[in-house]
Amino acid sequence: MFVKVINAIVRPLFYLIFTYKFINTQSIPKSGALIVCANHLNALDPLFIEMAMRPRHVSFLAKMELFKNAFLAKLFTAYKMIPIDRDKPDLSSIKSVLSVLKKGNIIGIFPEGTRSRTGEMLEPKDGAAMFAVKTGTPVLPARIEWIKRKFYFPKVVVRFGEVFECKELEIDLSEKSALSSVSREIMKRIKEA
Repeated sequence: MFVKVINAIVRPLFYLIFTYKFINTQSIPKSGALIVCANHLNALDPLFIEMAMRPRHVSFLAKMELFKNAFLAKLFTAYKMIPIDRDKPDLSSIKSVLSVLKKGNIIGIFPEGTRSRTGEMLEPKDGAAMFAVKTGTPVLPARIEWIKRKFYFPKVVVRFGEVFECKELEIDLSEKSALSSVSREIMKRIKEA
């Protein structure tokens, strides 16, 4: 009920305020577990990815500090977002992610771990790579652009790349450096989307 009320208020506002475009949505699988990985520029990025991937739902990882606010905690929980400690992920967060993937649903991760203040993509953390490698879940890269306009709200463009699996990469997944290599490959494919 809470989600329906929020959607009834927020979605029409988005249609009125923002101009947005979703490119290559045909590459979004219609079913099955998936990890969508995107660059991160704005607090509203998860909403635009969620809109682009409809009717499928995306459970995003969000820094646990955001859940300290009672309203945000209720909102994020209603949208099935998963709190995570960016410095040291705890077992309950990992179990929540694995549960979503096991049910054949979608996890959303920003590999950079935080928003870029300059628009340049940051060095990735290894969380997305770890889940992709350990579970064998396919990865869908997405590149978000916020295009400033003089007299209007920014235009938001979400471009999807092609789905890939880590086992397809020319990376020895048994090597110690494998997660870092996969993380860099994910960011490379986000840039190329």
